[in-house]
Amino acid sequence: MLGIEMSKSMGSRRQSMRSGKIKKYYKVPFEKVPYIAKTMRAYMKNGFVYLENEHIPLILAQKFRNILTKRLALSFKHLPQVFKDKRVRNILLHISKVYVGDDFSK
Repeated sequence: MLGIEMSKSMGSRRQSMRSGKIKKYYKVPFEKVPYIAKTMRAYMKNGFVYLENEHIPLILAQKFRNILTKRLALSFKHLPQVFKDKRVRNILLHISKVYVGDDFSK
């Protein structure tokens, strides 16, 4: 789905020159992470970007944002059809006023 795999061509681990720590690198297709490739220091070769372990959460967050945006747009498109049902319309209109979490006032 994300096209992320542990890099074998870089030995999947490489010792950092500065810190001496072993770092893991992940091989990701460039078209999946152009925003990371242009803004961060990343190794690029043959259409792939090799990212350190710490960059993976950024990729996942961006993927989540993209999916959420598409689904919200799709939901908004179907909203007039959903509002035809009075039961659902009443729930949606009052959902912001209802608190369903734990009651900490006791």
